[in-house]
Amino acid sequence: NAIAFAILNGCTVDSLLMNQSENTYSFPNLVNNGYQYVNLSNTTVNHVANKAVSAFNLSNQSKVKTYHAESHTFGAMSSNSKIDSLIVRLEGTYQINNSEISDARFGDNSLLAGTQSQFGRVYFNKIGRISSTSSTFRFAEYNINGWMEGNNNTFDTLVFSPGYTYRFGNGVSNTIRKRWYASGNPCYFTEVYNVGSSGTATINLLAGVPNHFDYIRFWGVKA
Repeated sequence: NAIAFAILNGCTVDSLLMNQSENTYSFPNLVNNGYQYVNLSNTTVNHVANKAVSAFNLSNQSKVKTYHAESHTFGAMSSNSKIDSLIVRLEGTYQINNSEISDARFGDNSLLAGTQSQFGRVYFNKIGRISSTSSTFRFAEYNINGWMEGNNNTFDTLVFSPGYTYRFGNGVSNTIRKRWYASGNPCYFTEVYNVGSSGTATINLLAGVPNHFDYIRFWGVKA
């Protein structure tokens, strides 16, 4: 199912493989209902609805306006690709390299990996893991427990929910530029700790970032 060249208008596509890097392809919509792989290179798509357990891969400056998925595996993004709105209901691993996601909302347990990418708003409805490295986040929020395994990331605003546990990778160092909401309350303490038996995770708070927290427990983490 390899297509070297296609002009599509309101079509339903099972499997699409685009490798014509010298051209830009524009489609009104792309719907995947069953095939395992979709690979887009230098491609523009308005809307993607993925209803299969598929690897959806974007590369070479591909752009997607909205991506709604009910699949377990997203796949990967690389080489200056972009998604405006990413909404995924089920768990999966999301490998984002040198790319941009404006708004991402994850349902079940999700792992956000990759490197050197830019994120607008990232929201984890259930357990979330950030292992991306050297990336920037305008706003990241965990609704329940979470992992911060990535190193050298920068957050404008980071939100932890009261009463849950947040595990930092052993020895990682990340920066918060504006706000860190980490306080618990008298009924629900927030717990923040380093997963390693030795070493310390570091949270760098830039000048002017509030550094007073209530009802919080720290282990092996310094801020």
